[in-house]
Amino acid sequence: MQRGRLNMVQLVYHRMLFSTGILALKRKLRPRNTITVLAYHTLESPRFLRNVLGIHSSEADFNAQIDYIASHHAVLSMSELLSILSFRMSAPENAVVITFDDGYADVYNIAYPRMKALGLPGTVFLTTESVTCQRSIWTNRLYGFIEAAANRKVILEFDGRKPLALDLTDAHSRMSGALAVCGLLKTMSPEERQTALHAVARALGVDPQFDPIEQLPMLSWDQVSILHREGFTIGSHTVTHPILSMCSEERQWMELSESKQEIETRLNAPCRVLAYPNGQTGDTSDATRAIAKECGYEAGFRFTAGPVRSGTDPFDTPRHPVFEVPVASFAVALA
Repeated sequence: MQRGRLNMVQLVYHRMLFSTGILALKRKLRPRNTITVLAYHTLESPRFLRNVLGIHSSEADFNAQIDYIASHHAVLSMSELLSILSFRMSAPENAVVITFDDGYADVYNIAYPRMKALGLPGTVFLTTESVTCQRSIWTNRLYGFIEAAANRKVILEFDGRKPLALDLTDAHSRMSGALAVCGLLKTMSPEERQTALHAVARALGVDPQFDPIEQLPMLSWDQVSILHREGFTIGSHTVTHPILSMCSEERQWMELSESKQEIETRLNAPCRVLAYPNGQTGDTSDATRAIAKECGYEAGFRFTAGPVRSGTDPFDTPRHPVFEVPVASFAVALA
């Protein structure tokens, strides 16, 4: 569900389907017990994401998508989804679950008012250190470094790894360079990554403490409490957003247990669910899922698309990433 991967022919085709009755027919033919879990991140792109990654999500796009969901789909709470996964409840037709990763303030400022007006439940997965300290997740700090770079052509060298040449002089090279650096840092342990992140900042001529938090603020705990009281489920996205498979089992236990405990202490309510950072194949392991169960979670969610139904492994539950797509393409993807 990402505009950058759609060409004009696809967009025209999607608009044609959207304006006819074909989508309604597709929804009727969809297997009754199939649920789509949607995964949003930021809802209105800050400058550094527009300039570095070319992401142009907007409040208008989100509102159009939510209005479409409310009119054409049955929106389930996280509690209802957990009941379906464990065979305690049957899935309604055209069921959807709405989730948000990281814990950005735009969930409160944009999503919450619209969803409250429509009576829709949602789930927010929090990176607890970023919420508590009001500090950007490390990936956003990296993209902020790249946007603010004084040095536009650099060679990055890390111990034991092949040097990486960066050319940030135009939009295409900036995007490919940012993705290459981020991909490399995702293969490191949290400790190694932190050292490398500071090295990247220095090579680019940026203060390693620079943080684009004002462009993309995090939720406050007061806002989280309001969302919880208004019926949103609050889940964990770990403490510091590491790639869990790159962590020792001791570090994984800390990330999963401490984030859960922080949420439960703040809200005086159980934290039942977890979204794995990055959430791609290989980002978790059998040990990760075992630790999640030991910590008391009831489900763990990926960031890769796939159908969900009764009997889906709750600790390997897929979600459909949602980025900047027009409502017609969004509707086609859901049908």
